[in-house]
Amino acid sequence: MLDWVCVESIRDAAATAAYGLQALYNGNKTGGVLGKWPFPPYYWWESGAAWGGMINYWHYTRDNSYVKVTHEALVSQIGPTNDFILPQEKFNTVIAIIKIRHMCIC
Repeated sequence: MLDWVCVESIRDAAATAAYGLQALYNGNKTGGVLGKWPFPPYYWWESGAAWGGMINYWHYTRDNSYVKVTHEALVSQIGPTNDFILPQEKFNTVIAIIKIRHMCIC
């Protein structure tokens, strides 16, 4: 049980959460895609939140267990203009807006 005033208890709970999150990730296994979580549909912000959480986990606990996998995942998603927009992940915004508007018409 988590004890909010015990630093060691908080670190243990964070370690359990980080382990559980990494157990879902298959980007470092055969058939997986580096930096992406394997659950369709894929939304980039979910991966961003997960990797951001792993960075925060390291920052607050100084546990280096997941630094290498986090680094590899983030570096693998850097686009040609040094952002996280890979050409294969881009989509036509105009078409997306038209589809969204079409879905909202009653």
